[in-house]
Amino acid sequence: ENEREESGRERSKGSRATTTTTTKGCERLASGLVKPVHLLLLSLSSLSFSSFLFSLLLLPTTTMSRKVFGFEGLFGGATRTTTTKGVVATRSASSSSSSSSSSSSASKEPAPSRGRNSKTFSGQLKVMTFNLLAPCYFRSNGVYESTSMANTIQRHKSIIQVLREQKCDVCCLQEFWFNDNLRNLYQEELGHLYFISTLQRTRSEDGVAILLLKEKFHLVKKHDIFFREHSKFGHDRVALVVLAQLARQGVKSKCSPPLAFVTCHLTYPHHKLDQYSRLQQSKVLLRKSKEFIEETCPKGTPVVIGGDFNGTVEDKVSEEMRSNGFTDAFSIATGIKQSRITHCDHRKNQKGVDYIWVSHTDKDLADLRAEEEEGPSSSSEEKKKTSQLNMMPYEKNIRLDTAEAYLLPREVPCDTEMYRPKLSSLLPANTDLGSLGEGSGFEQDSEKLRKLTLNSYDSYENIDDLSLVKDLDWTSWCNMSDHRPMVVQFDLHTL
Repeated sequence: ENEREESGRERSKGSRATTTTTTKGCERLASGLVKPVHLLLLSLSSLSFSSFLFSLLLLPTTTMSRKVFGFEGLFGGATRTTTTKGVVATRSASSSSSSSSSSSSASKEPAPSRGRNSKTFSGQLKVMTFNLLAPCYFRSNGVYESTSMANTIQRHKSIIQVLREQKCDVCCLQEFWFNDNLRNLYQEELGHLYFISTLQRTRSEDGVAILLLKEKFHLVKKHDIFFREHSKFGHDRVALVVLAQLARQGVKSKCSPPLAFVTCHLTYPHHKLDQYSRLQQSKVLLRKSKEFIEETCPKGTPVVIGGDFNGTVEDKVSEEMRSNGFTDAFSIATGIKQSRITHCDHRKNQKGVDYIWVSHTDKDLADLRAEEEEGPSSSSEEKKKTSQLNMMPYEKNIRLDTAEAYLLPREVPCDTEMYRPKLSSLLPANTDLGSLGEGSGFEQDSEKLRKLTLNSYDSYENIDDLSLVKDLDWTSWCNMSDHRPMVVQFDLHTL
């Protein structure tokens, strides 16, 4: 009897435990259904279709409704469990699958970098430097071109057409002749396209000029540097600095930070004293332009210096430029240093004396980033500089990367020897060349004579379309100036 009583008590305990488990399961099921069912009833009672859709969207969010209505597994690649560890594992599995798919797509098309030192391509900048050979220095057979205004105008019409066809964003010109007729010609032919800034030497008829494309730039300010005011070896040499901003590309977009463009023409090294003078002039150029740019522009402003330096890429002036953070853009883009020829001097020496130097190296960017991280201590000073100048608001830093470089005409190799220009090549097309005799510079075959005559500058007098200049032969290009135009194209990147 005692055994029967004990077994009965055990059976009753088991039934009570089963009942308790079942009751708890029903309670969990009911509690899981209360929220979604309550939302459905509320939406139906209010007769709001939008709330009904909203409740349907919230329905799969509860754990119990996922299991009851079969939503489990619809929102992830793996089964989601109720434990925290399982949730983490499920998310990592899903993220790993997405990362694998993104990595496979990245192998086909690389994603843009978004790191601290990342940069965004924002266009290109085309810069030219060209020594025009001032008519007061252009002498052939003992005659200066400045004595014939007709010849001067016709030669410079060809130069202007080259500038038009190239349509560089920036043109740095040396030996720009300050004759009223010639200045008016450049203003009439190019004034609608370019901002023309000029600076004349104090004791000479020529000087330098910088042309900025109006459709691309907002002109900020110009600054004149007279070397003789800062060094007794400055001679009568000058440098021109122009600050400009890339104009807005859209209604809401802002201008770029300012860029500095500089042009100069250093002394020709006739003897050792001139070599020393060139070095001193380069130091004045770097020091005074740096002072002006630092006083008026934010830190890290890119600087482009284009000009006739009358020296080789390995001389002391070039070393001075490199030691001050400038790089020879033509050498960087082409890998060509000593073998380039940009000038045939009065002694018929073939030299590479024209340069486009660019600042803003990677080291400068690293220093700029470090200064930005220190805090906005100089922001008020930068705003003060901006308010004092004709400078438009801007946001981002900008840098220039050398992309391409060449000499004009582009199809002629950069190590091709040049001819000295001759006034005799400017003769009218109907001139009897055979009557000129020996020593006239026309001792060539008749075919080349015919080409030169057809391409002579006076033949443009009765031609409306001056695009024929692109078909000039090499001799006619050499007769345009004793320098070859140099063009460097930069990629613009905002940081």
